[in-house]
Amino acid sequence: MKKEKNKSIFVIITLFLFIHLFGLALLASEISFTFVDDEPTIAYPQTAIGERPEFQQTYDPLWFILLGVGLGTLLLLGLMRTKKLRFVWKYWYALAIIMASTITLGVFLPSLVAFLLASLLVLAKFKYWQLHNVVELLIYPGLALLLVPLFTLPVVVILLLVISVYDMYAVWKSKHMVLLAKESMKQNIFPGLVIGKPQPLVSSKSGKKKAILGGGDVLFTLLFSGVAFNHYVLLTSFSQAFFLAIIVSVFATLGLVALYLLGSQKKFYPAMPFLTVSCLLGFAFTLLL
Repeated sequence: MKKEKNKSIFVIITLFLFIHLFGLALLASEISFTFVDDEPTIAYPQTAIGERPEFQQTYDPLWFILLGVGLGTLLLLGLMRTKKLRFVWKYWYALAIIMASTITLGVFLPSLVAFLLASLLVLAKFKYWQLHNVVELLIYPGLALLLVPLFTLPVVVILLLVISVYDMYAVWKSKHMVLLAKESMKQNIFPGLVIGKPQPLVSSKSGKKKAILGGGDVLFTLLFSGVAFNHYVLLTSFSQAFFLAIIVSVFATLGLVALYLLGSQKKFYPAMPFLTVSCLLGFAFTLLL
């Protein structure tokens, strides 16, 4: 790899780990404990955009996410093929990241102030590409705050496994994930980390002129670390649970390092299979401590 490429990949990896640590810190700051039938349980306050979805069954959040991914992908592919409706994609993307960023900022600010600041940042991001990753740093911790309380550990493991299979199919078989990545980069609405000025992708997962990492790769691994934190906080001390969750995130980061080091710069790769394995290895390692 060239020196400049190594530098870009280092920045991507650093941002990935920072988002994990920031997300876990926000979860730790919001968590509280209650007792149900004399059994300790965890609780989180409502987010800056309101209450979380309520589900009756343990596996309902899994179907909720998978259905959202499936329908969202079909809608995006349809919008991509209809030039006159591509503006809908951009507005949908803007609204989604405003809501996610509002949740993160709402931990520190009143809800209305958080919403206004998030809106200003997102609008500025479309004009100043240098703000892209600043907004990305707010998106995934916010989504983690929204989703982590909905999942149990077994369900989030199943989610990672299913998403990994889907990622392999979408990148290697149907290649529609590659098409979406290229088109979103052209429209300056790429959902993920980007090093360098947004421009059309050329040939590889990390780009010929830039390093990129899809937002799903960041979100789903952070979701796993957050659920692992919730799992351990009921079994050990608060500080130990937080430490064990960080270990899981470090393993996820090492999986990302391995992907960039071992993969060819001339090919697209599905990151989730590699990251899922590293997350599971990290959790298995924590069981030994």
